[in-house]
Amino acid sequence: MGELYKLKHVTGEQVEAAVLAYLADPTPGMRLTAEGVAIDIAAVILANPYA
Repeated sequence: MGELYKLKHVTGEQVEAAVLAYLADPTPGMRLTAEGVAIDIAAVILANPYA
């Protein structure tokens, strides 16, 4: 996700919206973040100790 953000394929607002949606419903699975971009936020959190 960091690379997509650096390349401006997703905005900070889109990342924040995806995280807030995950916090409201922490069901694992892919979530649309931006047009053509989907991430599994639960997997990102599990893979990144900082998250």
